[in-house]
Amino acid sequence: MAAAAVIAFATRAGLAARREVVEVLHLSGAEDGFVARLFQARFARMAAHAGLFGAGAAAIMGAVFRLAGGGQGLTPVLPIAWSDLLFVVPAPLAAAGVAALAARFTALALIRDLA
Repeated sequence: MAAAAVIAFATRAGLAARREVVEVLHLSGAEDGFVARLFQARFARMAAHAGLFGAGAAAIMGAVFRLAGGGQGLTPVLPIAWSDLLFVVPAPLAAAGVAALAARFTALALIRDLA
């Protein structure tokens, strides 16, 4: 929810900064969905990159904790198995999905208000 709120705020700011361009696109016949797709693709790409870096950092930290603790991991109370590192794999896809949906819905709502 927090990521979606941040993306919605960033989409609002992006549309406000490019209001004239959006109006020209709209006047030249571009449909609302086309303009919304531009924002959706941009924020989904940025979120996927951020998710990839975050997942990589989390995997590295998990591997360090696993190696630092020997056979049971760093803490015996919270053992980290090598297979646990696979839980970070869907993070970039989830981040991109949340960002794409938030950007699309926000952009469509704001573009309809412009018209």
